Amino acid sequence: MRYLLILIGFFTFQWVSAQQGNEKARIINNNDYDGSELPNLVKKSKVPANIIKISLMSPLRGDYVILYERKIKPWVSVQVGAGGTYRDRFFERFTSSTFANTIFKPTGGYSVRAGLRFYPIADGWMSGTFFSPDFVHRAYFMRASLVQYDAELKPFPQELTCGYSINEYRFLIGQSYDHIFKSFYTEYYFGLVFRDIRESTPQFQSNAQGAYYTRSYSNKFIPGMAFNLAVGYSF
Repeated sequence: MRYLLILIGFFTFQWVSAQQGNEKARIINNNDYDGSELPNLVKKSKVPANIIKISLMSPLRGDYVILYERKIKPWVSVQVGAGGTYRDRFFERFTSSTFANTIFKPTGGYSVRAGLRFYPIADGWMSGTFFSPDFVHRAYFMRASLVQYDAELKPFPQELTCGYSINEYRFLIGQSYDHIFKSFYTEYYFGLVFRDIRESTPQFQSNAQGAYYTRSYSNKFIPGMAFNLAVGYSF
Protein backbone atom coordinates (compact mmCIF):
# COMPACT_ATOMS: atom_id res chain seq x y z
CA MET A 1 0.00 0.00 0.00
CA ARG A 2 2.86 2.39 0.81
CA TYR A 3 4.37 1.92 -2.66
CA LEU A 4 0.96 2.46 -4.27
CA LEU A 5 0.55 5.78 -2.44
CA ILE A 6 4.03 6.86 -3.52
CA LEU A 7 3.17 5.93 -7.11
CA ILE A 8 -0.08 7.91 -7.04
CA GLY A 9 1.64 10.92 -5.49
CA PHE A 10 4.42 10.87 -8.09
CA PHE A 11 2.08 10.89 -11.07
CA THR A 12 -0.19 13.49 -9.44
CA PHE A 13 2.83 15.79 -9.24
CA GLN A 14 3.68 15.02 -12.89
CA TRP A 15 0.12 15.82 -13.94
CA VAL A 16 -0.01 19.12 -12.06
CA SER A 17 3.36 20.19 -13.48
CA ALA A 18 2.28 19.35 -17.02
CA GLN A 19 -1.01 21.21 -16.62
CA GLN A 20 0.79 24.35 -15.45
CA GLY A 21 3.17 24.13 -18.39
CA ASN A 22 0.31 23.73 -20.85
CA GLU A 23 -1.56 26.72 -19.44
CA LYS A 24 1.51 28.94 -19.77
CA ALA A 25 2.01 27.77 -23.33
CA ARG A 26 -1.55 28.73 -24.28
CA ILE A 27 -1.31 32.39 -23.12
CA ILE A 28 -1.45 34.64 -26.20
CA ASN A 29 -1.37 38.42 -26.19
CA ASN A 30 -4.20 39.34 -28.52
CA ASN A 31 -2.94 42.92 -28.87
CA ASP A 32 0.36 41.73 -30.36
CA TYR A 33 -1.12 39.11 -32.69
CA ASP A 34 -2.47 40.22 -36.06
CA GLY A 35 -2.80 36.84 -37.78
CA SER A 36 0.25 37.26 -40.01
CA GLU A 37 2.07 34.38 -38.28
CA LEU A 38 -0.74 31.87 -38.87
CA PRO A 39 1.01 29.98 -41.73
CA ASN A 40 4.14 29.55 -39.62
CA LEU A 41 2.12 28.41 -36.63
CA VAL A 42 0.34 25.81 -38.74
CA LYS A 43 3.67 24.59 -40.06
CA LYS A 44 5.15 24.33 -36.56
CA SER A 45 2.07 22.48 -35.30
CA LYS A 46 2.80 19.54 -37.59
CA VAL A 47 4.30 17.02 -35.20
CA PRO A 48 5.51 13.46 -35.85
CA ALA A 49 3.01 10.64 -35.53
CA ASN A 50 5.46 7.70 -35.45
CA ILE A 51 8.20 6.48 -33.12
CA ILE A 52 10.68 3.64 -33.64
CA LYS A 53 12.06 2.46 -30.30
CA ILE A 54 14.40 -0.08 -28.75
CA SER A 55 13.97 -1.39 -25.24
CA LEU A 56 17.06 -1.00 -23.04
CA MET A 57 16.21 -3.52 -20.32
CA SER A 58 14.43 -6.27 -22.28
CA PRO A 59 17.79 -7.92 -23.19
CA LEU A 60 18.16 -8.71 -19.48
CA ARG A 61 15.21 -11.08 -20.02
CA GLY A 62 16.75 -12.43 -23.23
CA ASP A 63 14.33 -10.40 -25.37
CA TYR A 64 15.75 -8.31 -28.23
CA VAL A 65 12.78 -6.35 -29.52
CA ILE A 66 12.07 -3.39 -31.80
CA LEU A 67 8.99 -1.30 -31.02
CA TYR A 68 6.80 0.88 -33.22
CA GLU A 69 4.29 3.38 -31.84
CA ARG A 70 1.71 5.13 -34.03
CA LYS A 71 -0.63 7.95 -33.03
CA ILE A 72 -4.24 7.13 -33.95
CA LYS A 73 -6.01 9.90 -32.00
CA PRO A 74 -4.71 13.12 -30.39
CA TRP A 75 -4.34 11.35 -27.01
CA VAL A 76 -4.27 7.69 -28.04
CA SER A 77 -1.63 5.59 -29.76
CA VAL A 78 -1.05 1.93 -30.57
CA GLN A 79 2.27 0.18 -30.01
CA VAL A 80 3.45 -3.11 -31.49
CA GLY A 81 6.77 -4.91 -31.32
CA ALA A 82 8.59 -8.03 -32.41
CA GLY A 83 12.00 -9.54 -31.87
CA GLY A 84 14.10 -12.57 -31.11
CA THR A 85 14.79 -14.28 -27.80
CA TYR A 86 17.73 -16.27 -26.49
CA ARG A 87 17.14 -17.22 -22.84
CA ASP A 88 15.54 -15.55 -19.85
CA ARG A 89 18.11 -15.98 -17.09
CA PHE A 90 15.92 -14.22 -14.52
CA PHE A 91 13.18 -16.77 -15.13
CA GLU A 92 15.59 -19.70 -15.13
CA ARG A 93 17.29 -18.53 -11.94
CA PHE A 94 14.37 -17.37 -9.80
CA THR A 95 11.20 -19.01 -11.19
CA SER A 96 12.22 -22.31 -12.77
CA SER A 97 15.23 -24.33 -11.65
CA THR A 98 14.83 -26.85 -14.49
CA PHE A 99 16.47 -24.93 -17.31
CA ALA A 100 19.51 -23.84 -15.28
CA ASN A 101 20.89 -27.36 -15.87
CA THR A 102 23.79 -27.59 -18.33
CA ILE A 103 22.01 -30.25 -20.41
CA PHE A 104 19.84 -27.47 -21.90
CA LYS A 105 21.19 -25.42 -24.78
CA PRO A 106 19.20 -22.45 -26.12
CA THR A 107 18.25 -22.54 -29.80
CA GLY A 108 16.51 -19.16 -30.06
CA GLY A 109 12.92 -18.00 -29.96
CA TYR A 110 10.72 -15.00 -30.65
CA SER A 111 8.59 -12.34 -28.97
CA VAL A 112 5.59 -10.28 -30.07
CA ARG A 113 3.59 -7.59 -28.27
CA ALA A 114 0.76 -5.11 -28.77
CA GLY A 115 -0.98 -2.51 -26.67
CA LEU A 116 -2.74 0.82 -26.44
CA ARG A 117 -1.38 4.00 -24.86
CA PHE A 118 -3.43 6.81 -23.41
CA TYR A 119 -1.90 10.27 -22.87
CA PRO A 120 -4.45 12.14 -20.71
CA ILE A 121 -2.46 15.40 -20.51
CA ALA A 122 -0.78 15.38 -23.92
CA ASP A 123 -1.43 18.21 -26.36
CA GLY A 124 -1.96 16.11 -29.47
CA TRP A 125 1.41 14.38 -29.30
CA MET A 126 2.77 11.21 -27.68
CA SER A 127 4.50 12.87 -24.74
CA GLY A 128 4.07 13.10 -20.99
CA THR A 129 2.39 10.70 -18.60
CA PHE A 130 0.75 7.66 -20.18
CA PHE A 131 -1.29 4.63 -19.18
CA SER A 132 -1.04 1.43 -21.17
CA PRO A 133 -2.72 -1.98 -21.12
CA ASP A 134 -0.73 -4.37 -23.28
CA PHE A 135 0.06 -8.02 -24.01
CA VAL A 136 3.46 -9.67 -24.51
CA HIS A 137 4.23 -13.20 -25.70
CA ARG A 138 7.79 -14.54 -25.36
CA ALA A 139 8.90 -18.02 -26.44
CA TYR A 140 12.26 -19.64 -25.66
CA PHE A 141 13.34 -22.89 -27.30
CA MET A 142 15.85 -25.34 -25.81
CA ARG A 143 17.52 -28.57 -26.83
CA ALA A 144 18.20 -31.11 -24.09
CA SER A 145 21.11 -33.56 -24.51
CA LEU A 146 19.99 -36.76 -22.80
CA VAL A 147 20.75 -40.49 -22.68
CA GLN A 148 18.26 -43.26 -23.45
CA TYR A 149 18.63 -47.04 -22.99
CA ASP A 150 17.46 -50.03 -24.94
CA ALA A 151 16.07 -53.26 -23.49
CA GLU A 152 19.61 -54.46 -22.73
CA LEU A 153 20.41 -51.16 -20.96
CA LYS A 154 22.78 -50.09 -23.69
CA PRO A 155 22.99 -46.26 -23.69
CA PHE A 156 22.25 -44.09 -26.72
CA PRO A 157 22.26 -40.29 -27.02
CA GLN A 158 18.85 -38.62 -27.19
CA GLU A 159 18.07 -35.01 -28.03
CA LEU A 160 14.75 -33.52 -27.04
CA THR A 161 13.34 -30.13 -28.01
CA CYS A 162 11.70 -28.32 -25.10
CA GLY A 163 11.51 -24.83 -23.61
CA TYR A 164 9.10 -22.34 -22.13
CA SER A 165 6.78 -19.54 -23.15
CA ILE A 166 5.51 -16.58 -21.16
CA ASN A 167 2.31 -14.63 -21.78
CA GLU A 168 2.27 -11.29 -19.97
CA TYR A 169 -0.85 -9.22 -19.30
CA ARG A 170 0.34 -5.79 -18.17
CA PHE A 171 -1.03 -2.49 -16.94
CA LEU A 172 1.66 0.18 -17.14
CA ILE A 173 2.15 3.77 -16.03
CA GLY A 174 4.99 5.74 -17.52
CA GLN A 175 6.52 9.02 -18.57
CA SER A 176 7.85 9.95 -22.01
CA TYR A 177 10.05 12.82 -23.14
CA ASP A 178 10.21 14.03 -26.72
CA HIS A 179 12.43 16.41 -28.69
CA ILE A 180 15.30 16.25 -26.21
CA PHE A 181 17.74 16.30 -29.12
CA LYS A 182 15.69 17.05 -32.23
CA SER A 183 13.86 13.75 -32.90
CA PHE A 184 15.35 11.82 -29.98
CA TYR A 185 12.72 10.23 -27.73
CA THR A 186 13.00 8.46 -24.37
CA GLU A 187 10.58 6.90 -21.89
CA TYR A 188 10.31 4.80 -18.79
CA TYR A 189 7.43 2.84 -17.30
CA PHE A 190 6.51 0.44 -14.54
CA GLY A 191 3.39 -1.39 -13.48
CA LEU A 192 1.64 -4.65 -12.73
CA VAL A 193 2.12 -7.80 -14.79
CA PHE A 194 0.41 -11.19 -14.67
CA ARG A 195 2.46 -13.99 -16.23
CA ASP A 196 0.99 -17.19 -17.67
CA ILE A 197 4.00 -19.53 -17.96
CA ARG A 198 4.02 -22.79 -19.91
CA GLU A 199 7.00 -25.14 -19.60
CA SER A 200 7.98 -28.16 -21.66
CA THR A 201 10.51 -30.35 -19.82
CA PRO A 202 11.94 -33.87 -20.20
CA GLN A 203 10.23 -36.66 -18.29
CA PHE A 204 11.87 -40.06 -17.80
CA GLN A 205 9.92 -43.12 -19.02
CA SER A 206 10.76 -46.82 -18.83
CA ASN A 207 9.14 -50.01 -20.09
CA ALA A 208 10.09 -53.43 -21.43
CA GLN A 209 11.68 -51.87 -24.55
CA GLY A 210 14.01 -49.62 -22.55
CA ALA A 211 14.18 -46.19 -20.94
CA TYR A 212 13.88 -42.81 -22.63
CA TYR A 213 12.59 -39.25 -22.21
CA THR A 214 9.35 -37.66 -23.36
CA ARG A 215 8.05 -34.11 -23.03
CA SER A 216 6.01 -33.12 -20.00
CA TYR A 217 3.97 -29.90 -19.89
CA SER A 218 3.10 -27.67 -16.94
CA ASN A 219 1.48 -24.26 -16.42
CA LYS A 220 1.69 -21.63 -13.72
CA PHE A 221 0.16 -18.17 -13.31
CA ILE A 222 2.03 -15.62 -11.18
CA PRO A 223 1.84 -11.84 -10.63
CA GLY A 224 4.81 -9.52 -10.73
CA MET A 225 6.14 -6.07 -11.48
CA ALA A 226 7.31 -4.59 -14.80
CA PHE A 227 9.90 -1.88 -15.36
CA ASN A 228 11.68 -0.76 -18.50
CA LEU A 229 13.46 2.05 -20.32
CA ALA A 230 13.32 2.79 -24.04
CA VAL A 231 14.87 5.23 -26.49
CA GLY A 232 13.74 6.00 -30.01
CA TYR A 233 13.47 8.21 -33.04
CA SER A 234 10.29 10.12 -33.90
CA PHE A 235 9.19 11.00 -37.42
